[in-house]
Amino acid sequence: MRPEYLRLARDFERLVADFGGRLEGAVLEDVATLMSAIECIDRSVDVLRDRCDRDRLGADVLRALRDGSSPPEWAEELRARTAELRAVLVRRDVVAPFLAIAQDALSNAEQLRDCRTHDEYVARVVAEGRMTTELALTVAGDAGGDEFARFFVSLGEPANLVDKLRDARGDAARGEILLTPGPRLHLRLASEILRRLPGLLRLHPRPVSLLVWGAGYLLSSQSD
Repeated sequence: MRPEYLRLARDFERLVADFGGRLEGAVLEDVATLMSAIECIDRSVDVLRDRCDRDRLGADVLRALRDGSSPPEWAEELRARTAELRAVLVRRDVVAPFLAIAQDALSNAEQLRDCRTHDEYVARVVAEGRMTTELALTVAGDAGGDEFARFFVSLGEPANLVDKLRDARGDAARGEILLTPGPRLHLRLASEILRRLPGLLRLHPRPVSLLVWGAGYLLSSQSD
């Protein structure tokens, strides 16, 4: 699993605990299943250079999650990961709300590739981060409570900005974004992270604990 998805699955329980919640093992397993599926789908999309092929794969993924069907040409890993995720969605009875977010997320990911300005790129990155955490909360349900849900969705924004701060050059080198990253873009990403920090701290019951966790998140991002 890519490091950013592994971290989200691994740290979910700790973040809930900061709000006084406690997750059952099944919830953690389901969140991990979601992260594994997202990571596999991302990799499968990223190797496709033609937009029509990416759009087709996205539509096939949504169909597989909706009714369990999948094209015969799919790799076994992709078939297995989507089937595992669909089983979670069906068991939790959240297929429809999950697909509504997932469809928007796939559209946003495609538009992120074509961004030509820093403003648009940041807006798409922020949206991607929020939707990823919304997908996780859809799977996890209300186990963490409303206050945790508000915090976790807000956390998705700076967390994804941190990941892009690390990954933007590689994304450009692989042809996954049109923008050419440089000092101005990295400074913009860093400033957007810092701008969101005060509000995020206000949403957390233990701001010092959050800062410690955030420092570890940054260090692990740099070492991946």
